[in-house]
Amino acid sequence: MSGGVIEGAALGAVAGELLKAVLEAKNQTLKFKPILRKLESTLKSLIPKIEEIEKLNQNLDFLQKDDIGEFAKLLRQGEELVRRCLEVAWWNCCKKYRYSDKLVELDASLREFAALNLQVNMSKDIKILLLGIKQLNERLDRMGLSEGNGSGTLSTQRAHWFSCMCIN
Repeated sequence: MSGGVIEGAALGAVAGELLKAVLEAKNQTLKFKPILRKLESTLKSLIPKIEEIEKLNQNLDFLQKDDIGEFAKLLRQGEELVRRCLEVAWWNCCKKYRYSDKLVELDASLREFAALNLQVNMSKDIKILLLGIKQLNERLDRMGLSEGNGSGTLSTQRAHWFSCMCIN
């Protein structure tokens, strides 16, 4: 599959396909059931968050392509891996061991993505928001808007208000 198609795909839908494959495999085989259960739990935790982020990005007309292609590729590879697990014969201990390790690595990769990339992107989004607020404050200050009652500039009051809003 080409990179452009993967990047254009909704991550929630791609993750949903992986979850569907995990559920099918979990119901069809006993060989990998504990690992698949853990992978299912990871996906059920991630998918709503991914879909919510996608919805917010669409509402804000904000497209974040930083790691989308890489993560979608990981999800597609995970789906292929889970489907290949169904083909492992019950007597083939070597393949079972190898695929078990790969499933554990997949789960760890998904968790690492959630722990690292989502937090980094959230930090970046907050910095963008704060930069926008700072620029807005500077524009308002240049317009000469200030309080004359000695309680400080409007910019200082806005900063205090914003910090109060962030705490609550």
